[in-house]
Amino acid sequence: MWVVWATVTSTDAFAITYQQTSNLGTISGGYKFTHTIQPGSIITDSNRPDLSGAKTIDPPGGMHWDGEPLANGADKKWDNTRQIKSKWILPAGITSVQCCGSLPDGLTYPTDDVEGNDDRSTGEENNDPYSNSSKLNGEDKPTISALHGVGTNGQTIELRLHFREFARLEIAGSWYRISDFYLWRVHFKWIKSSGKWVNNGSNKALDNNGF
Repeated sequence: MWVVWATVTSTDAFAITYQQTSNLGTISGGYKFTHTIQPGSIITDSNRPDLSGAKTIDPPGGMHWDGEPLANGADKKWDNTRQIKSKWILPAGITSVQCCGSLPDGLTYPTDDVEGNDDRSTGEENNDPYSNSSKLNGEDKPTISALHGVGTNGQTIELRLHFREFARLEIAGSWYRISDFYLWRVHFKWIKSSGKWVNNGSNKALDNNGF
């Protein structure tokens, strides 16, 4: 009998960064994550369960907020993934679509704690612990732009994005969460100054405070 778990740690890899063009004020920031599988022998032991290879069933969840299927968020039995919730704080008469793109207000964490509702691809992940020292790796650097042509000087915009990072594993055709939730967040803040949306104290942290 085997009991498997993963411990999640992070690296402060992506500092809060502001960039300005003639049309946009763009803010980004995030982290890199390591999911260390315990016991490591479930990956290395000669008499171990065969949990290698491609998934045999899609993880739970329907569509990502941008319209892509969440099924594309896992291609192997091992997977590191995340959940998202969102809140926009906007001036009267301005919508998030008008100022800043398509990320919707009011995203909530799924009731199914194995669903990664912010995971639609494996492009920023390593989900092969057999070639990666019994670890999974992932990263996320949310990047949001505000359109200078919207709003008036002195107005402010804020987007609060909160996340729960975790690892999951498919065993015999069912998916299980195999780590605690690892909390983090990015709060994007702009103020309109001299006709431009500029950074107004955007911040990130390893918690879910201040939603």
